[in-house]
Amino acid sequence: MKISVLFTGGTIGSLADGSVIDVSEKTSHMLLAAYRKAFPSNKVNFIPENLFHVLSENMIFLHWKRIYDRVNAITKKDCDGIIITHGTDTLAYTATFLSFVLRHIDVPVFLVSANYPLDDKRSNGLHNFTAAVDFIAKVGTKGVFVPFWENGTTNIHLGSRLLQAQPFAHRFNSLGNVSYGRMIEEKFERNPDEHNPTPEEIEKPGGVIPNFPDEKTIMYLEPYFGIDYSVVRFTRKPSAILHGLFHSGTACTTHESEKNQLLSLQDVV
Repeated sequence: MKISVLFTGGTIGSLADGSVIDVSEKTSHMLLAAYRKAFPSNKVNFIPENLFHVLSENMIFLHWKRIYDRVNAITKKDCDGIIITHGTDTLAYTATFLSFVLRHIDVPVFLVSANYPLDDKRSNGLHNFTAAVDFIAKVGTKGVFVPFWENGTTNIHLGSRLLQAQPFAHRFNSLGNVSYGRMIEEKFERNPDEHNPTPEEIEKPGGVIPNFPDEKTIMYLEPYFGIDYSVVRFTRKPSAILHGLFHSGTACTTHESEKNQLLSLQDVV
């Protein structure tokens, strides 16, 4: 079995130096060596490649393009699956993006992260990596997935349904609290929840052609109690504004002061 491993950095690609954690090219060797040591009898031919080494909070559209271009060039003739190491901070964004643009890929794609650097005994990086390898070897369903180990359980999330990690906690969840399944002793147990797609639905061809912004800015605003739009001013007009909503799908459109209304946002762009 051959697995392409694309390294991009993140915590799983970092080392701790005192109180500072930063990316290091040494971790590419560390991850594969740790797997070999833990599973010496598993005959997996890893094909490693360093795409770049950045903390995921520093990633921009250029990094997405490099990931997409490389993965898009890989076929089933090259390997049985693809593992992309990635930081946790923007993991959900990249997972969602790849889920939409890689529907045509004929091998499983996994984004593997870690809650702590690999040299920290608390790290779940090897657990996540192992789950990805086992899924590719034993299941092989095409799609974009994210494994994440916590308290002895490795959940497998669909990339398109992964939510942002909870603030101040190393914990991921799927939309509706419904993960795709979990890995148990090298075996995959699919979650039978009615809201989960079938493997056939996941593998159905489709997708979109990505459009990578060139010198464009997309501004994201999150609503909060008493938001004041009058303080929003741009030195350069954004190409688009993506505005979040409260859990009920609402935002403030009426208030004693017009500066708190969502409609007043049109006055500042």
